[in-house]
This record gives sequence, structure tokens and C-alpha cells, in this order.
Amino acid sequence: MESTALPGNLSFLPLELSILTEKIIHKAEEELGETKQKRKECLEEFKKMIRKEKNLDADTRDEFLLIFLRTKKFRLDAAFKVLKKYYLNRKTYSNLYEKFSPEHCREVLQAKFLNFLPLRSPEGASVWVPRIGSWDTKMFTPEEITRTGLVCLEKEMKNPVTQVCGMVVLIDLKGFSWSHMSQISLKNLKCFIDTVQDGLPVRHKAMHIINNPSIFGTIFNTVKPFLSEKIKKRVYFHGDDLSSLHQFLPPEMLPEEFGGTQGPFGNERFYQSLLDSEEEYKKCQQYGYVAVKM
Repeated sequence: MESTALPGNLSFLPLELSILTEKIIHKAEEELGETKQKRKECLEEFKKMIRKEKNLDADTRDEFLLIFLRTKKFRLDAAFKVLKKYYLNRKTYSNLYEKFSPEHCREVLQAKFLNFLPLRSPEGASVWVPRIGSWDTKMFTPEEITRTGLVCLEKEMKNPVTQVCGMVVLIDLKGFSWSHMSQISLKNLKCFIDTVQDGLPVRHKAMHIINNPSIFGTIFNTVKPFLSEKIKKRVYFHGDDLSSLHQFLPPEMLPEEFGGTQGPFGNERFYQSLLDSEEEYKKCQQYGYVAVKM
């Protein structure tokens, strides 16, 4: 596995890097077919498609639309499908999006079991870590957890480096029990599929699951039929074998809880940048499908 070399003998790019390096620009050209001309042409056509969509008031800033185009390798129809789903979900799951901002998620964030790693994968992907086994079900509802996760993902999907290099999910199930199982319904799972898989413009590179107990198999078997074929092929179960995980995510980029050398799990810089983005989330709430007056 090729690592990303940095000045000062660092091996991994930091999460907060948002400027495309020459290597990442080349990656965008090779993997996404992105060029200046391609961007210009696709953005113009994308905006025409949006203008023709009835009752949709979308954010049409170039930097926002580019998220969807990169996710779908500049295939306009596919990018438009995700954009529509992104906005439709705000209607379908209005309970989640009614208080959709970092400030409304502060208490869950302070529990520190949902975060991004400070360092990116060797390929430059951001690494999202939900430590579901650490979720106190008496303190937070599934809705609160889902909302907070979406708020975090919404922040990171706007990073150009992540748009090109993608996102890896590392699910830690240490401590996962029947108390967690009892909180997860088919409705919750469908919401997860609709919002994260189908309605977020993210390049899903891999899903690694560690410390998974046998009871988790029931949940996965329920959700598996709804996963895309691409994602199904990118799910890896490691159990408590961290050496298996390290073949994909080296110890040098991981916290000590996952057999790494980066100290305890946490990323206060991401939390702070998220809370500092409160106004951005408020502005985003003005967009979406508008109600039709009868």
C-alpha cells in the first residue's frame, strides 16, 4: 500500500488539509477525469439541470456543486440524482434536519465517541470513526446519534481533499450489547441507507468493522440487502484482530485504542472547526424543495 509522503518525514496527510496538492490534482485527473475544462462544462450543464427541476431551490455555488460532480466522477445524471436525494431527505427526515447544526449536537459531540481521525489514510481518505459500543443509550436517542453523525459528515464532505480522495469508515463495536441492539430498528437502518449511502455526496472507499460481537451479525444481515454492490465489496470485518486492520490503516496513523501510536482517540480540532461552522449550517437550511401552494 502506497503511503503519502510529506515534508518533515511525516507519512500521512492531516485531516484539515483542504488545498489540493499536485499529487491529489493528478489523482483527480486519473480517477475522476477532472480537468479545468471538464469542471467548467459540467458546472454549466449541472446548473441548467437544477433550474429545470420543479420546486427545487438549491445551492448553486460552484464549490458546492463540485462536491456532487466529484463524487460521481463528473457523470451529470448520477450527480443530479444524489443532489435531489440530498434535498429530498431533508423533507423525508424532517425530524433529523429540523435542528441540523453543530450547536444542537454539542452534547453528543462532548461524549466523544463520534469523530474523524486527525490523520488521513495512506491514500488520502478521511477516516470517520463511530465508536457505537461507547454510545450511552440512556443519554442519547438513535435520532440524536444519526443527526450528529450527519452534521459531522456534512462538514467533511465539503473538504476538497476528501472529495477527491474519499472517506473510510472505521466502526468500533467494543462494548456493543443488547441495550444497543434494542435501540436499532428497521426504520433507523433505512434512514441510514437513505441519508448516508444514497443522499450524501461522499466517495465511500471502505468500511472497516472492529471488535464486532456475534449479535452484530443480525443487524448487518438486515441492512446488507440495501447496501450497494460497491459498498458490499468494501466492507471488512476484523473482529479483535487489529493486525488485520493494520494492513489497511497502519498503526502510525491510528490512536492507541486501535493498536496505533497516535495517543488516545480524539480530534478536538475537528470538533472546534465544526462548532465554528454554525452559521454555514444555518445558511444551508434555506435551500431545498419548496412546498407547493395549492
